[in-house]
Amino acid sequence: MIYQDDSIRIVPLALRHQRMYVDLYTDTQTMAHIGKVSSSSTSQRAFQTLILASQQIPVTRHHFAVEQCATSHAVGLATLYQCKHDPNAAEYGIMLKREAHGNGTARIVTQQVALHAFDTIGFKIIGVVINPENRASVALARRVGYQPLSHPLHISQSDCNWALTRAQL
Repeated sequence: MIYQDDSIRIVPLALRHQRMYVDLYTDTQTMAHIGKVSSSSTSQRAFQTLILASQQIPVTRHHFAVEQCATSHAVGLATLYQCKHDPNAAEYGIMLKREAHGNGTARIVTQQVALHAFDTIGFKIIGVVINPENRASVALARRVGYQPLSHPLHISQSDCNWALTRAQL
């Protein structure tokens, strides 16, 4: 476990989180600002691949489930992808079920995963890709300390347009 308070806990993604993973990737509203909606079977295969990849050494992808403490119900996914050409850099992503929106969960998860990334894993910079039209994500990034970049930072498979260092957190 990397974090727990009275309402949520952040834990490494495990087989018990498959239903949540599939629900997120097959939900049209969740995927609206992220990418193409997947079929249930495609999402299930992707989850199995992800679980196997997380067991490889060295770990280059860190996946976390967000659970409600009262019910142990998984309500979200947070991910860090290590940059292939810079082991000190990672790309961050978060997806939450609608039931976890609007109550501070995204801010807490984003802050706590960043602290874990800097202080435990050892990353020096975290990048994110934010659609400028997604006002909620822009506001979240600003609240946590991410800064918009004038030139994209190529991390993982994306050109990140916002970045965070430990000092900005």
